[in-house]
Amino acid sequence: MKHVFIFLFVLAGFFFSCQKTEVLTEEQKTAIEQEIRAQADSIMMAINLMDASAISAHISQDGFISLISMVTVFSTREAWKDSVTNWFALRERQQVEQTDLQITVLSAELAQVTSTAVWDILWKNGEQVKSKDVITSIWKKEPAGWKQIHMHEAWEVVP
Repeated sequence: MKHVFIFLFVLAGFFFSCQKTEVLTEEQKTAIEQEIRAQADSIMMAINLMDASAISAHISQDGFISLISMVTVFSTREAWKDSVTNWFALRERQQVEQTDLQITVLSAELAQVTSTAVWDILWKNGEQVKSKDVITSIWKKEPAGWKQIHMHEAWEVVP
């Protein structure tokens, strides 16, 4: 019974701490959106250059939770980077065009981003594939700037 009371006390503390929300001005939200949009543009350039190191520079080292690509879960930043490096090695070239970027500022230190893009990939074996990709990610403000702490990617092949 003692454990139940401790659990309820901790749970109540958690819920009360969640109620303390910082109200941001529209100017503050816009500034955060602009910072994240600049990071997203940099990621898009790195994707088109097939530079996994440049992409992973935008992923948190300390606050990392996970990266999920369809059903593959990467529990470390390095595992994801190694996998992307291997995927890029199989490609002759790729062109990725971002078609939508939605940024929802949750607080001064947290934002949710949804990105939609069309990928045109030419594999080294000569096969060409076009797909529509949607990425939802959580970004956290860190001393080095805004970094992704979680990302989920899904895609479908399109004609």
